[in-house]
Amino acid sequence: MPAPHRTPRPHVGAPWPSRTSAKGSLRAATLALLLGAALAPTAPAAAETTTPEPPSSPAPVYPTADPEAPPAEEDEPLVFPGRTAESEHLFLSVADALEPRVDAAAVTSALEATDHHGAQLYLGVDGEPSSSSSAAQLVRGLLLFGETDALADDWLENGRRLGFVGDDWIVIGVIVPAEPGVPADVSIDMGRNMDVVADGGLEAIEAAGAEDFAAGRYTEALTRLAVAAGTGIQPRFDARPMLAGAGVVLGAGLLGYWLVGVRRRSRADAVRSAERRGAALRGGIRAGAGRLREIAQRPPGPVPAIPSATPGDAEAPRDAAIRRDAATAGDAATAPAPGTFHAADEVPASVRLARVLDGLAERADTELRRAVELDVGDVESLTAIRERVDAQVAALEGVLVLERGGPAARQAWERQFSAHAERLRLAADGLAVPGARALASAHELLAATVGHTTALDGLREEARRIASRLNRAGPYGLLDRVDALRAELDAAFAAFTADAAGARIALPEEVQAQGRGIGFAAEGRRPAEHDVVGLLALAAAAAAAGAPGPASAGSSAAQATSESGPAERTESAARSRKEGRA
Repeated sequence: MPAPHRTPRPHVGAPWPSRTSAKGSLRAATLALLLGAALAPTAPAAAETTTPEPPSSPAPVYPTADPEAPPAEEDEPLVFPGRTAESEHLFLSVADALEPRVDAAAVTSALEATDHHGAQLYLGVDGEPSSSSSAAQLVRGLLLFGETDALADDWLENGRRLGFVGDDWIVIGVIVPAEPGVPADVSIDMGRNMDVVADGGLEAIEAAGAEDFAAGRYTEALTRLAVAAGTGIQPRFDARPMLAGAGVVLGAGLLGYWLVGVRRRSRADAVRSAERRGAALRGGIRAGAGRLREIAQRPPGPVPAIPSATPGDAEAPRDAAIRRDAATAGDAATAPAPGTFHAADEVPASVRLARVLDGLAERADTELRRAVELDVGDVESLTAIRERVDAQVAALEGVLVLERGGPAARQAWERQFSAHAERLRLAADGLAVPGARALASAHELLAATVGHTTALDGLREEARRIASRLNRAGPYGLLDRVDALRAELDAAFAAFTADAAGARIALPEEVQAQGRGIGFAAEGRRPAEHDVVGLLALAAAAAAAGAPGPASAGSSAAQATSESGPAERTESAARSRKEGRA
């Protein structure tokens, strides 16, 4: 076996070898002071003194040594065994004189083959004569000057109170006798977190291999000692990591339970809130259905019959209204030609009113029955029914106000005319945008703006006579004429905004909204209370969607969509989708 490398060992009086770590320097200096104080030669126990001579005799005065005192012995150096073998859990140091009698590989293999519970062993072996007075002193020397980290980091502050060996370490010192048959001196020191679990305690471990030591079988003796120490001294069970893990698991469980409870309570609150809303919607549907039945018993009239011919026949009254408004425009150069701005897919407001009144009582009962059969928490379906019922009630109430006449009727007519005049102002704003008048559709919008401004004066006069009940014909003809003007302006706005978008002309947002259809439909809102024409368009779509029976509802919705304008078709499609989900 090749001779191992050894670090020169210190001796008393010589400088201590430098260490690569601060901990080694500190402990070396401390040990030097302690050993220097213990081994320093003592002064003579007694000193002879002489009587001082007179000043004329200048003889020196100093103590003299006792001639009978034994001469001081020279200090012997402290020598500790160096590293012989090293494995994952064993650091073996054997004195040079004993190395031929120890099979280091057999000792390390035997220890690694046992269940040593992760303990680290530092085994130092020296023989007589030894510079260490005992195996315990050998252990201290191995800790201070050995090549391991077995010494605790805080050994200087807490070594005497808590121990010098660090956690998970076992340090064993062995001094074998020079004569056979004499027991070896064994000392064991262990880390602060280590406990003796072997039967017989630490004394039983120290006695392991005693017979082999006495017989000079050092390999077998060291193997028994190392295995006994590795299996009989184990790290103390630390419940803190387990408790921490259990605390984390418990905390996660409690948090999950709390979150599940919060989610469950949230769902329960949402269900209760939906049920309250559903109950309120049912109450509103019941009240609206009752009002529709009352109107069905005493409907407004006389109302024109629903045309059964082609759509062109149904639109003849609107063409006539547009021609009358164009004739009264007063300026032949700017007056639109008959039917120029007529939207071919529109039907008169009076026809929409007739369709709303057709089967009104039966439709009200059907809507109420649907609301009762639905689950009270189905807020979406109940909301769709409530909106359909409210749309028909609002439209019919507006028609009744116009039919009764008086101040309320005059105010309702004026609000409709003012709303149309506001749309004409938006048309003028759109035409004032640079480059807008050069568009192909700008002439149509300009002609509508001029012609409608003049036509509104005549419509206001006719509305005054109807509201004063001077005209017994009823409000339906005037409603058709207002509806015709709206359809004409819608068509002009749609063409104008489309051309502007193609020419990349930035129009005001309000003007663009007019091009998308009637303002309330384009923005997803209901028409205002005074807008009877808009309310009738919405009511006609609602009546078609709420007709009794799924087949009739679908066909009625398709019919209302095909015969209404762009805005009305949007509302009708939306209502039909809601009814389909319900």
